[in-house]
Amino acid sequence: HSSKASFIKGTSFEDIENAPITQWLVPSAIPSGTIGVFYGAPGSGKSSVLIYYCHQILKNFHNTYIIYVDADMALGKINDFKVGELIKQYGDRFKYAGKSFDNISIVSQSLLKDIVSLQQEFPNRKYIVIEDSLTLITPRRNGFVDVEKLYQYERKIRDVNGTIIIVTHLNKSGVFADSQQIENYADYTYLVQRNDFNSSILLIPKKASRYSIIEKAYRIENRKIVEEIDFQIANISYTESSFVNTILDLLTDGEMNQSEIMKYLKQMNMELLKIEKE
Repeated sequence: HSSKASFIKGTSFEDIENAPITQWLVPSAIPSGTIGVFYGAPGSGKSSVLIYYCHQILKNFHNTYIIYVDADMALGKINDFKVGELIKQYGDRFKYAGKSFDNISIVSQSLLKDIVSLQQEFPNRKYIVIEDSLTLITPRRNGFVDVEKLYQYERKIRDVNGTIIIVTHLNKSGVFADSQQIENYADYTYLVQRNDFNSSILLIPKKASRYSIIEKAYRIENRKIVEEIDFQIANISYTESSFVNTILDLLTDGEMNQSEIMKYLKQMNMELLKIEKE
């Protein structure tokens, strides 16, 4: 009976009025004080997106401090992404920890522990940790991510209002390379896909929880994001892009002219309508 009464009582107006407003580090993409996961196939553009976001965050919020823990990138790749520009431009506000040391998992866990203390010591600062890639940073047991230690310090950083952004890979079957808990324990997740047809990177929200993250798309040149573009325009599917490429090839090779292609497409359309009616 009492539980029924408390249910009817519901949430008070004061509770609603005092509910925390989401603070966005990147509008509608990265909420502050959260654990977020960006995942996708190798080479889909995850690192490109996050380096681009680093520039945005550091430029727009002068109290932000980013620690990029990178266990994945080769030195040549770092130069491609112009990581040095961030270090040069923002000094102490952008720290890059590369994979130049052994026992990267142990070193990374120690670093995360230190960031908890820093965020407590400087509550007016916003510490943001980017972990690339999670499966190399998190302690392992029997060759797999140790689920008991997954997000151990990341949660503590979030508890003191720090932000964690995690990069992880999908395996060839299109599932998490290690553990589904990587997504389950996160506040929000994005699937990152590359569309080579129109040189773009797509961010597709997969888990939003209470955060209203939205789909995003970016145009790329030489692995670097040039600008944000309309998602619907960028999200031309693989089959659609293959179809367009086939048409372009036919025109280029002179196998069919434009009117022949139009005639062929109309014929195909009529065939499809006939099948639908049946």
